[in-house]
Amino acid sequence: MCQSTACINYGRLLKGSINSSANPCTDFYSYSCGNFQKTLPYGDRIRDLDDLVSDELVLRMHDILITLEKDNRTKEDYEKKATQFHQLCMDLNATFAKEQMVHILQNLSWPLLTASSQGSPSLPALLKEAHQHGISALFHISRLPDPLHPRDPFWTIEEGRLQLATSIYDSTELREIYRIFMKDLMGTLRRDIENSIYHQIDPIDESDYRKIVNFEAELAGVSHEPLFYKLTIGEFSTGYPNIAKHYNLVDYFQRLTEDDTELQLTWSNVTSDVSTDTIIILKNRDYFETLNTELGKASERDQAVYLGWRILFHYLKLMEEEPQLWSTIQAFWRSMGSRKMELQARWKKCSQMAIDALPDGGLALYRKIYFSTEQTTKIEALLDKLTERAVDLVGTQEWLSDSDKTQAKAKFGKLSRQLPYSEELYSKNLTNLLYTKGIIKYDSFFKTLRTFQRVRQHFVLAGVYGTPIKFTNLLSFASGADYRLETNKNGLIGVFAKNLVPPYFDMTMPQFAQYSTLGFQFSQELAHVVDYEWFMLTKTSETDGAPSNATFQQYHAILGYLLELYRNTSILLQLPLDSETLYEDSADQAALRLSYRAYQDVIRKANDAVLPGFPFENYDFGQMFFLTFAQYFCLNDESVRIKDLARVGYSHPKVRLTALVQNSEEFDTAFQCGRATSGQQLFQIPDPPRKIKYRPGTTAKQIDEWYHWFDRKPGLPTWSKAW
Repeated sequence: MCQSTACINYGRLLKGSINSSANPCTDFYSYSCGNFQKTLPYGDRIRDLDDLVSDELVLRMHDILITLEKDNRTKEDYEKKATQFHQLCMDLNATFAKEQMVHILQNLSWPLLTASSQGSPSLPALLKEAHQHGISALFHISRLPDPLHPRDPFWTIEEGRLQLATSIYDSTELREIYRIFMKDLMGTLRRDIENSIYHQIDPIDESDYRKIVNFEAELAGVSHEPLFYKLTIGEFSTGYPNIAKHYNLVDYFQRLTEDDTELQLTWSNVTSDVSTDTIIILKNRDYFETLNTELGKASERDQAVYLGWRILFHYLKLMEEEPQLWSTIQAFWRSMGSRKMELQARWKKCSQMAIDALPDGGLALYRKIYFSTEQTTKIEALLDKLTERAVDLVGTQEWLSDSDKTQAKAKFGKLSRQLPYSEELYSKNLTNLLYTKGIIKYDSFFKTLRTFQRVRQHFVLAGVYGTPIKFTNLLSFASGADYRLETNKNGLIGVFAKNLVPPYFDMTMPQFAQYSTLGFQFSQELAHVVDYEWFMLTKTSETDGAPSNATFQQYHAILGYLLELYRNTSILLQLPLDSETLYEDSADQAALRLSYRAYQDVIRKANDAVLPGFPFENYDFGQMFFLTFAQYFCLNDESVRIKDLARVGYSHPKVRLTALVQNSEEFDTAFQCGRATSGQQLFQIPDPPRKIKYRPGTTAKQIDEWYHWFDRKPGLPTWSKAW
């Protein structure tokens, strides 16, 4: 029996989450997650397992920082800067936070808060001021590494982050509550600063509030397909005249570049000149179509009001210790049907900010304590086992020709990975180099926070690291994993740090928990090795290593079955159909089978451990795998989150889990449900005659164009028409 803290906590979570009165064969979600929200330690603030991981991470980082501050030994430079940052945050009181917010609003020409001695700056200057403080009010501008030219990054323009759940904008009642809340919040703030150097002018009225909420609803409702467009600033300005009418984008980009130079960082082969010919990457064209149309209707005053609105909402978490403002904020969440949220302690905020802002220093501190050589060796062994099992599983797939099986196995043989504890990320000299710059030199805590974030970006893009960093998420506590194709056509998988924090993962936990969480996530990326690059990015059967036309047709017939499975599951559960999920749904199916079979290989050779406090006598190890696997999808339905819950590329968690176990022969056997079918197919196709049939002469290129959702062009059939 495992007696570690991670095992004790996870056993308690699992025992409290299961609803044994449900039937696992007909409703596995209710069986495994039925009591999840009733046993959460923090009420509505926790929505899912990822939030529990975040809380554990904050607690661990706080302990690390406090221990470091008390340590009298000579510290490394990055350790000194980490403790300075933490202390600076802890010394920040609510009054100072409020004053900083008011200062930013004043500089942004906020109509309610304008200094009598100053005029209104230009809108590009207002956006730059917001961007310096980490606020993406209307759209977000940053730099993106070019895989072919890592020292010459692209500028990127992407949609702004509204931070509210899209469900708020879908409900007339919730939209009205939100409008009243912002009106009350502004009124409280205005009363709070009356008699100061600021005075009220040009108050906004009911129509202004409704206009802003409706504007946000328009932006929240646009498509979130991951479409990318490479164009120049001049072409962007021509294509979106209403945006260009109000914002001089060349001037805006130039101002950001000038601000970068204040950090005194060296960018090799990167020019600071910005012109209409500067290349940018545009993300989510639909968002900018809507923004372009709506901005054409708005005056500069309306835009300034909206900027102030977004900034005010952005700083809610930093102001919640102010009694009057907190009461208004609390009333808002109660009106949304949420139970009273716990007032987050200052130490939690500062630890979380350290996690978010420190450029790889926070992760370096965590790695130093929690990733021993023994632990990293065990993790590597687990990932090696999964990769070996993937090769074996590919060999059993009847829909692959013999030559295609050989090609697929070769891809796994050339596969590499980057991990968050890799030595190439954390040499002593490099980590100290990140912190030798004078980056804590500002009076403003918020500007310091923003500067930390910019330093991380600079060093990643400038190629300071001895080896290229393919996944910038490896420098932060991101969750999940990712697969990409390198320029030499070999695959690369990155596993991010949050995956290796309890209750997602801990080396002391039983192996069924390790394979069902980390194993499943890594297996998803292994599945992409033979679909994402091989099927989606290969344009013609004449390309070296491309699968045959017959394999293409079989593969898309499988996708046809999955499309119907997930659509019917969504309808059965009365949940909305999410867009562009099919390739991730396909990877889910392969990942479950792969991770489960790899775990079966382990327990054939040795027994597994059990969790304390859990009625293990009622379950075997196979069933325990599926029960721990299910926790990854459990949701607290009563939670209201201050973030966009749109799922890009993934089905709803309830749909994902239900469709997975309904289509799993292994689950059927483990729980003795009596639906098992024979065969070794990666995806079960119970009705072969219903496979998609293509016209004679259909080529792999034509099939691929129908289903390739990254490069889909106007005029190509959508999913519904393709079938």
